[in-house]
Amino acid sequence: MEPRSVGERSAGLDHHRKNLDVSLLVGPHAHIALERLAAEALTTQEFATAHKYADRRIRVSPPPAAHCFVLRAEAAWRLGLTEAALSDLARARLVDPYDVGANRRMLAWAADERRLGAAAQLICREGNLAILRAAIAELRRAGGRHWAACSVFDNHVTGWVAWTNALFVEVSLATEDGTLTSILEPNPFHALASADVQATTFLVRRPPSTTAQIVTLRCGEDVVQVRRVAPNLTSTMNLRAARDPSIGIGPNVDLPTVIVPVYADARATIECFESLDKARRPQGTGKDAFQVLAIDDASPEVELQRHLSELATKRKIRLLVNPVNLGFVGAINRALKEIQRGDVVLLNSDTLVPPGFVDRLADVAYSAPNIGTVTPLSNNGDIFSFPTPNDVNPMQRYDEIVAIDHVASATNAGKAIDVASGIGFCLYITRACLDSVGELSDKFDRGYLEDIDLCLRARTNGFRNVCAPSVYVGHHGSKSFQEEKRGLVLRNLSFLDQRFPELPGGMPRL
Repeated sequence: MEPRSVGERSAGLDHHRKNLDVSLLVGPHAHIALERLAAEALTTQEFATAHKYADRRIRVSPPPAAHCFVLRAEAAWRLGLTEAALSDLARARLVDPYDVGANRRMLAWAADERRLGAAAQLICREGNLAILRAAIAELRRAGGRHWAACSVFDNHVTGWVAWTNALFVEVSLATEDGTLTSILEPNPFHALASADVQATTFLVRRPPSTTAQIVTLRCGEDVVQVRRVAPNLTSTMNLRAARDPSIGIGPNVDLPTVIVPVYADARATIECFESLDKARRPQGTGKDAFQVLAIDDASPEVELQRHLSELATKRKIRLLVNPVNLGFVGAINRALKEIQRGDVVLLNSDTLVPPGFVDRLADVAYSAPNIGTVTPLSNNGDIFSFPTPNDVNPMQRYDEIVAIDHVASATNAGKAIDVASGIGFCLYITRACLDSVGELSDKFDRGYLEDIDLCLRARTNGFRNVCAPSVYVGHHGSKSFQEEKRGLVLRNLSFLDQRFPELPGGMPRL
């Protein structure tokens, strides 16, 4: 059978449109029909028609996914509407920063710094070698010297690494029993190798482990990539074990511990610890209301390292220093292993806390025998945001935060509002709840939704998650990952959906 010409395909598409049930374009499945018609019009090079259908799709429910904007961008580009096409690609990347189609086109079409962001996203997700070489060339022009991507399996980690200097690359796997290290030599026949770029593939065997492992790639003194990989053996800890009725629930004689993982943003972090120091001793008492455990998660900022060391020397904090970056989960879980008694508060390092916040969170936690977690109000706390929920309200100065907290404390004293899940920017967890659910899950990509997972496990085990509207904590938000946040949340939401198919309301908004 002879292949049809473009004209024949176009005629076939016209016939298909004429016979298409008009109800499909206005009914519950209209979005599917519109996407299909836009794609078919692109195939037959009817770009104006493709643009019309893609534009209509974007304007109807449900909210368009990234590929919908890519469809309209492709049509616009073919019509010579360059800025419109690039604008749609930017919107696609806002919906999903990892979308390969959007990033491929941005790398190929843009003529400014947007190419750089697209190239960085493609490095770990692109399988086309020609596009990978173009991405590496773009990153190299911006001063990059090494790039890598890896895939994790139960028995091994494999991937590729490329670099521009003459040094060899070292790959190491840190396990609970030690570190396995290999030296990688350049392969001149590797598809990514050139006169100026060296490259090779690698494969690292993973020994069985019930704890997370750390894969690190180094090129001389530079760290190319650090990847935390989930355990490949089932832990002996049952994360969904029922609460032991023999465990008493009530205020513990041990002081609560505020756990603060630290990596970057020296200014915000130092201000956070200053607010913690002011909150440590309630006015009129000479005793500490809580203790602070900070984790220096291999911070690259010398000023921050020095400040934490000084606080530890003055005994204002306990300090753990990670030799390599473990990420939020790894840092928190290391801290939890150090704290065997007492309640804990997970606190982001970009927060400002008011005096007495721990005592008041504890009061709410023990206002009922089955409360497991407590989250305060904040300017930036998803469903806990005030005055506008699910939005980023302005971050106030410390004295303004204290003033708002004072009003909240007087107005909402003793109130506990049930919620589906707490949020980890400031999360009070009782010892009984923590002993029941265990540590944070290693299954999530860094930085988002591990706290939601813990709260949902607590809920499964019979504990309540509540909001304490009598406490207000300032939160800058997204200091660590900034534009990466949306992609990380999208990736981790898919795993959360697998663990809890019937997610309750109150999950983070995107």
